[in-house]
Amino acid sequence: SSTNGETVAKNLGDFITKAKNAGGYYIGRYEAGKVNGNTNTFNIKKGQTVYNRITQPKAAELARNLYSSNSNFESDLINSYAWDTAIVFIQTFSGDADYSKQSRLQDELTTTGNANDNNNYDVRCNIYDMAGNVREWTMESSSTIYRIYRGGKYNDSGSGNPASDRYNKDPSCNDSTFGFRVTLYLL
Repeated sequence: SSTNGETVAKNLGDFITKAKNAGGYYIGRYEAGKVNGNTNTFNIKKGQTVYNRITQPKAAELARNLYSSNSNFESDLINSYAWDTAIVFIQTFSGDADYSKQSRLQDELTTTGNANDNNNYDVRCNIYDMAGNVREWTMESSSTIYRIYRGGKYNDSGSGNPASDRYNKDPSCNDSTFGFRVTLYLL
């Protein structure tokens, strides 16, 4: 769907129903990574150059096209339900009840899945970097103007952006701190 030419969530109720009927959904373990620096392709593997400097509409387009030729499942940019239930899953099964309040501050952007903090604050249940590295565009919108991003960023000089918080931003923003994560679910 789109509002004022910007990409927003598909029917969230439909996603939730499909996810429940299929017994769940998948989120990328890592943020999206560039394939050989190409801005039209990406992968979801450890050790990749993070796909950053991307607008929310471009991130949504890439995420939706990842498995467009497969009629058994659908991919999309992560939505609010998927992000929130992933946080609950991590808190429940990692023993880290405070994960939603975590933010990981570091001096530089790292490759996917390579949190460089000594305490591994941002690796839980084999899911990486929801509280750090790059902010992640979601399909959530707060108005007809703003889209929501989640998670922390590598160069935050303040108190950080905790994994569970939501922040508004113009979807055309594409600085070095913006990336994305993909969800996948059965049709």
